[in-house]
Amino acid sequence: MESENTTLSRFIRQTIEFYKKIFLSFFKGLKKYWYISLLLLVVCGVVFAFKYKETNTYSDVKIGYAFNCFNKKYYGDILFDLDRLVASRNYKKLGNLLNLKDKTVSNILSLEARNIVNSKLHEDFTEDKIPFYVHLKVLEDTNITKIQEAITLYLQQDYFSNKQILNRQQNYLAEFKKLDEELITINKLIKPEATDLMALIQLKSEKLSEKNRLAIDARFKENINLLRQFESLEVSKKSQLISYGVKLGFLYVLLVFVFTSFMLWYKDEN
Repeated sequence: MESENTTLSRFIRQTIEFYKKIFLSFFKGLKKYWYISLLLLVVCGVVFAFKYKETNTYSDVKIGYAFNCFNKKYYGDILFDLDRLVASRNYKKLGNLLNLKDKTVSNILSLEARNIVNSKLHEDFTEDKIPFYVHLKVLEDTNITKIQEAITLYLQQDYFSNKQILNRQQNYLAEFKKLDEELITINKLIKPEATDLMALIQLKSEKLSEKNRLAIDARFKENINLLRQFESLEVSKKSQLISYGVKLGFLYVLLVFVFTSFMLWYKDEN
């Protein structure tokens, strides 16, 4: 037991000595090569000034969509095309696609589609018809509702999916007609003296359930529908700069430590 305590005490002392040497080396290098830390400070100051100029307060919005045609990756690819236009600042083409003015689309900072597990939608190959979300970042004082309506209309105005919806509606009508004819036949057969009365009643119940299911499915007359717009979250310029400044500060300290330590080692070697 005493031996274990001695070993632990020795380990603690050695650890303290190790970090003590590192800090002494850091302050020695900082004192001797102060101009390096000053140069790095100027560089970090320029980077922060550039960040300050480029940073603006923005709103973060999440919009939910439900769909009933194709695979969710299809919609992910469509929205990914919009995101690439935003990233490349091709506002003219983006405005034409969404039927919005260049001034409005230029306020869009990012447009990203994600599934319910927050993965990129254009990389989702699953077949489940589960709602997905569009994450939208726009500058403050932007008409978010107008952009939301434009995105929804853009997704709905798809020739192939709308044709599929039309064909599906026609199939529903044909199935409704067939079920009505079957129910008329069953009603004629349901009589007190019928030997299979219970089976006919059960069959009628099944046909009515099937008809109700078709009625629910037939209500979806769009390839995609807006669920709801979530509350927008405002991210201020100040909070962004504080977060960036902290990260830049850690990077500055690390760079100063690396460069001054290298210079001390290089001089000692020579």
